[in-house]
Amino acid sequence: MSDASFNVATNAEPVVTFLGRLEELKGIHLFLAALSKITSKAKFYVAGFGTWSSRVEDAQRTHANLQFLGAIKMEEVPYLLSNTDIMVLPSITMDDGWGAVVSEALLAGAAVVSSNKVGASMCLADPARGRIVDRLSGADIAQAIEDIIDSGLLNETCRKARAEWADKHLTQRAGVAYLLNIFDHVFNGKARPNSFVAEP
Repeated sequence: MSDASFNVATNAEPVVTFLGRLEELKGIHLFLAALSKITSKAKFYVAGFGTWSSRVEDAQRTHANLQFLGAIKMEEVPYLLSNTDIMVLPSITMDDGWGAVVSEALLAGAAVVSSNKVGASMCLADPARGRIVDRLSGADIAQAIEDIIDSGLLNETCRKARAEWADKHLTQRAGVAYLLNIFDHVFNGKARPNSFVAEP
């Protein structure tokens, strides 16, 4: 049992989550369109609020494996992500910049499916961490989710490896170290550091 106001079913079926504003710009329509195209057994959760909330409620009535959590508290996010196997962020706009939920999901050990519009999609260059979707359609989102499930990347070893990679690359500590490397390059003539996501 959790301290959250909801429970995530943790059983043999992978948990696939959409967390964020329920707006077309965030790709909630693509997530919902993907549901009927996924043949693998999975549980789907949507957490958030927006103009698409009523459509998510409608989808919940037609998809028995979908649960709409509505808006959740910030302190409940870690519980949701720690029980998520695949986090999906299929934004159709670049206006959101980085996409912090990708970092949060990787730090929790979840794999991520992201559109190529999300800045943090650069963290998914290694397929062990997730998939980047270039063609923004429900079918392509579904295929990316299926690929991760079929590739056996949802075991505890892979989850731990994702969390450890994120801890080395996406934390405040990692950011400070990288910034100091940039200063060393600019002011002390040291070698230019590689991209922070490419560092070992």
